Amino acid sequence: MLKLIKEAWGWIGFSDPEEVMAQNEFGNVIFRDSEKRFWRICPEELSCETVAGSQLEYAQLWEKEDFLRDWQ
Repeated sequence: MLKLIKEAWGWIGFSDPEEVMAQNEFGNVIFRDSEKRFWRICPEELSCETVAGSQLEYAQLWEKEDFLRDWQ
């Protein structure tokens, strides 16, 4: 999966993907790069964007009701 993310989305500008953190039934993926930033791939929006800049921000993201609603 990490190789595929790098090949398909690497042009966005993230450093090497290190770990897939979450996937949902809609094909969304959250991964952590080698700079410890967290990115979300949203295939339905053709986007790959930073969602958190640290582990703490990533944990806080999962506490936000609007994020959880969108994710589910």
